Amino acid sequence: MLDKRFVSMGVMYLLVSAIIIAGALSYTQYKKTDILQDAKEVLSTKFHTKLTRIAESIKDEALGVLTTSELILNNHLLQLYFDHPDQHNKKRIESAWRDLISQLNAVDQLQIVDRLGWELVSADVNKHSVKGAINSSGKYIGDLEYFAKAKALEPGERFIYIIGLEKDDQGNKIHELAFHIIYKIEDRRGQFYYFVVSLDAKNVFRRALSGYDSMDNTEILNQEGFYVLSTDKSKLFGQFFEDRSHFNFYEEHPNLKPQITNSNSGKLTLDNGFMQFVKVSIPLHNNEYRDVILIRNVPFTEINKFVKMKLKDTDKFLFSLLLLGLIAALPITWHLHERRRIKLNQQLATAALKSTTPIVISDFDNNIYIANNAFCKIANISNDDFSSEKLNTLLNIVVTEEQRQAIRDQIKSTGHWSGEIKSMHPGSEGDATFYLMTSQILEKTQNTTTPLVVTNLVDISWQKTLENKLVHLNLTDQLTSLPNRRAYDQQMLKYAELQERYPEDVFVLAIVDIDHFKAVNDTHGHEVGDQVLIRFSKTVSNAMRKIDTIYRIGGEEFVLLLPKTSQQNAAIVLERIRRAIESDKTEPMITCSIGFVSSVQNANNLFKAADKALYKAKSSGRNQVCIFDAGSQNND
Repeated sequence: MLDKRFVSMGVMYLLVSAIIIAGALSYTQYKKTDILQDAKEVLSTKFHTKLTRIAESIKDEALGVLTTSELILNNHLLQLYFDHPDQHNKKRIESAWRDLISQLNAVDQLQIVDRLGWELVSADVNKHSVKGAINSSGKYIGDLEYFAKAKALEPGERFIYIIGLEKDDQGNKIHELAFHIIYKIEDRRGQFYYFVVSLDAKNVFRRALSGYDSMDNTEILNQEGFYVLSTDKSKLFGQFFEDRSHFNFYEEHPNLKPQITNSNSGKLTLDNGFMQFVKVSIPLHNNEYRDVILIRNVPFTEINKFVKMKLKDTDKFLFSLLLLGLIAALPITWHLHERRRIKLNQQLATAALKSTTPIVISDFDNNIYIANNAFCKIANISNDDFSSEKLNTLLNIVVTEEQRQAIRDQIKSTGHWSGEIKSMHPGSEGDATFYLMTSQILEKTQNTTTPLVVTNLVDISWQKTLENKLVHLNLTDQLTSLPNRRAYDQQMLKYAELQERYPEDVFVLAIVDIDHFKAVNDTHGHEVGDQVLIRFSKTVSNAMRKIDTIYRIGGEEFVLLLPKTSQQNAAIVLERIRRAIESDKTEPMITCSIGFVSSVQNANNLFKAADKALYKAKSSGRNQVCIFDAGSQNND
């Protein structure tokens, strides 16, 4: 005889399955109608999103080149070239431009042009070379439209020109889709020059279009409605060619012009479908902008193709079959889960349910099966809430994937694991709890396909807090709150290891000593001397860079470590610190002497070398910065 419970479950299973299948069939029919009705809107949204991303790509690439142009313009080599137009400086700017143009995909040409329009130096991206010579004339661009407009600029201003008359390599005038950034420059002698950055605009637009399927038929208009990019080349540049002047979108669709003029994007209804458009506004000069319009025609044939594809995706047979499989799995999964849950409850009840130690049973993927009240309390959940949770996410355990895998491997190989873990409290930004975690495989599940692991947690946060405080006290100067001599020694060991592995990473060690500090203590007392040390520490900390570190190693003596710093830059930083101390008018006023050494000087003992430089600073009158002289070391 079958159990009545199983018979009832079977009947319910058949009824629920029949209802869901009927609902699935009804939904499939509704979906067909819905696809037919919403196809235009779906395609409109699709192409609007693609056009918007393409427009952003075009604008981002243009703005990126604009930023790069500003960096080139402000480079000292350009001003040095204007001040001294000799072969040495010419080669320097040529070398810099060669390196630059090999990395810029959008830029087609870099030019320096004199005030009359004669090209002095030109970098051609396609050839990856620099042509032209100092004091000799190259190509003449003074008769081009964009150069005529650039003459009206004030020194330091820029002008961006889109589309117009160009010249090929033979000097013939041609019409091309162009994008020029022109800067007017005035050198120290009052001479005017023009720095011209020319973009390969067609490639900029084509690169923006690449990577987007079904966007090959996208066309680009200027703000007057003429075509500047199209697969049909006979339609291009109607503003310049009389026989193409009728190829104007606004003349072809006069009723659509107001909608495009007054909107940044939208959908236009056509007789054979619809058209999507998006504007791209590019800054020209001051507050002037010029628009280019991206358009994509979507004919009815493409709409019908989309509808057929979507209908295929909703095939009722596959959909019903999937539902039947899911429905059949639900009661079976529920029944097996219940039986396993009851069995695990019995195991846990005999060992841990009354324990005050947090205990949880999970599998190797951290899926939780059973947890006692103590665990639910620290996880801030009830006994019924953890069925879909994972152990590591529930406690927000801070652990890398490599560490998690190592723990899992050890449990599988040895049957147990024990160690410290860090758990972040939910909703806090830094409050952490540290636990001693012990995990062990349940014996009765060890040889099953899904072995289970019992884990208990012991809160050791107070121990970790005490350890951290002791470490901080051990490495911190109590008067100034700066790192102490012990912290300096530890850091120098790390620097030595890094220097041995990466000798090109230069760093500087500097010793800073307060001048006549003993006289301050003798005259004003040790309490005032302590305040001077605190004030000195704060002044140096404010004057140094964020990457630098200061240590108090004893008395009035401090050490500065300047990572990734050359001798020249170190001298600038240390001089700034010396002046900051000197300019502090708080009584008693103090000065300081600084000696420093660079790791590139290969001194046998960097601290001893910096101390020699400090001695030189003091013996030379104090209140100054001195670098270690390797020559004097050899003479010692």
